[in-house]
Amino acid sequence: MLQFTVGAAVRSITGKGPMRRLRMAGKTPGNVYGRGHQAMSLEFDTKTLWKELFTLHQRNAVITLNIEGEQQGVRHTLLQEIQKDPVTGKLIHVDFLDISLDDPKSFEVPIEFTGTAVGVAMGGELHVHRSSVHLQGKPLEIPDVVTVDLTPLKKGEAGYLLGDLSLPAGVTMLDKPTLPCVAVL
Repeated sequence: MLQFTVGAAVRSITGKGPMRRLRMAGKTPGNVYGRGHQAMSLEFDTKTLWKELFTLHQRNAVITLNIEGEQQGVRHTLLQEIQKDPVTGKLIHVDFLDISLDDPKSFEVPIEFTGTAVGVAMGGELHVHRSSVHLQGKPLEIPDVVTVDLTPLKKGEAGYLLGDLSLPAGVTMLDKPTLPCVAVL
């Protein structure tokens, strides 16, 4: 799984007016909550945060927050929500979920298909039934993508089931292994 580190500072101000001034100063307000800890209000440098979130786009990642200020420390989190202005697209607010790297969590992981199936070269049509799979495991053991080699697939054969996918040790599939993944018809 991807890992990013983002700097943050503890934020003590709240309210509509102060948040607008904070955004005008190039900062983005945010919160981190979860795991029985009290929610913490933070502020991030908008330019740095936007750059990290842009590379993260629709992928699972553990984001390590280096928090400066009264409650200094490091918190491992997952991105929970991004609020953007609907007109300008600028960041308004971000929420992070505090996690433990030792506790298993469930994630939706995309399936990446590589190679050209023999059956497609012979005039068959590739039918993708599932483009992602639900996995459970420790956050750092979850793969970024599950790769499937299509090269051996022949026209008219059963294709791959979700149970045929190779997963790393310590990771379990939450979907039924008998569900079809891809086939050539």
